[in-house]
Amino acid sequence: SGTAYRSAGELQSLTGTVTLTKDAIADKGEGWYLDNQGCLHIFGAVTTIYNPADGLHTPWEIYREQIKTVVTEPGATIDTCENMFKDCVNLTSADLSHLDTSKVESMSWMFSGCRSLTHVDVSNFDTENVERMIDMFNNCRKLCELDLSSFRAIDDAVFMDGMFGGCGRLYSLKIGSFSPLIAYTEYTFFG
Repeated sequence: SGTAYRSAGELQSLTGTVTLTKDAIADKGEGWYLDNQGCLHIFGAVTTIYNPADGLHTPWEIYREQIKTVVTEPGATIDTCENMFKDCVNLTSADLSHLDTSKVESMSWMFSGCRSLTHVDVSNFDTENVERMIDMFNNCRKLCELDLSSFRAIDDAVFMDGMFGGCGRLYSLKIGSFSPLIAYTEYTFFG
């Protein structure tokens, strides 16, 4: 709605027109583009693809090895965060401060396998509808600090199994208020 492609070289986003040369874009889709430096830009509504045989897929999944950084703009939304950056092994930083997560129910496997991730900004995440955070940061081996103080879970059960499993360098973790109940936390800090 607020996002449209005007031509091969221009993107119209909520914050204005971005002019790009043809060789500056590796690929683009509705609400996102990947530039040749490996930066994934999310600026509008992104819809995941469901395959009954193997679950949810993001439209940039085929580029997961090329993605090095992620930035979001105001107006960026997604229907689910499940598998969003799963196995983006070269992802080092993700600024998701403008991503609207108010309707998201699952953040499971969101960063699972992002073994190069050193910085992630989820400071504005709305987690009140989130029911599952299974393996959310699993095997983020280089992640040292994480601020989840904005996370609020009001559902009766939040599944957090393996959420920080394999995060051996994580020494600073700021956690918000999960209430009334966090359930199913087996192996949350395993490894």
